[in-house]
Amino acid sequence: MQFDPNATVKIRRSVVPLFCWFVVSALLATFGAFVSYEVVTSGGISVKHGLMGMFFLLGFGAFALLNLKRLWNAVDPVVLIGPDGFHDKRLFSQPIPWNVVQNIYVRKHGFSRFLFIEVTEYKYIVPKYIDWLKRWQRYHGEGEYFYSIGGLAFETRLLEPLLRAYAITWNNRSLKKHPSALSVVDRHFPPVC
Repeated sequence: MQFDPNATVKIRRSVVPLFCWFVVSALLATFGAFVSYEVVTSGGISVKHGLMGMFFLLGFGAFALLNLKRLWNAVDPVVLIGPDGFHDKRLFSQPIPWNVVQNIYVRKHGFSRFLFIEVTEYKYIVPKYIDWLKRWQRYHGEGEYFYSIGGLAFETRLLEPLLRAYAITWNNRSLKKHPSALSVVDRHFPPVC
C-alpha cells in the first residue's frame, strides 16, 4: 500500500483489553455485592467487611459500566492522523496542526509506549480535562510533552513512521532528517484500522 498524504488514518480502541477490564471489574463488583449481602443477612461479619463490600460494589461497578460504555463506542475512531494534523479525541478537542509540530516520536518504556510531541504553540496540546485528571506528563521544555498511547487497535511500532511521514509531508521538512520514514510506511502501513 502506498502512503497517501491526503488520506486520513482512523485508529480505534482495542476491544480485547476493554473486554478484559470489563470482566475483571464486573467480577470484583459481584464479589462486593456478595460480601455486602452477607453482612446484611448474617450480621456476624464486621462493619469494615461491609464497607469493603460496598467499596468494591460501587467502585468496581462504576469501572465496569465505564468499560461497557467504551466497548459500546469501540467502533468509533479515537485517533485521527491526516492532513489537518494529529487528533487524539481522548485528550484533545481539536487536531494539532502539522505546522506547529517540531518533533513527534514514540518510545517504549517497560510494557508501555509513549507518544512524545514537541510543539511551537502550547494552546494545541492543552487537554480537554482538568489539570489533575489529565494524562499528560511534562517532559523537558515548555512545548514538549508525552502521554501513553496504549489501548489502540494499531501496531504501535508503525505509528512513529506514519506520524513522521505526515509531519514531513505537511510541514515541508527536509526528508534528510528522517530518510526512512516514508519508505517504512509504504511497505508496512495497513489500511484504515
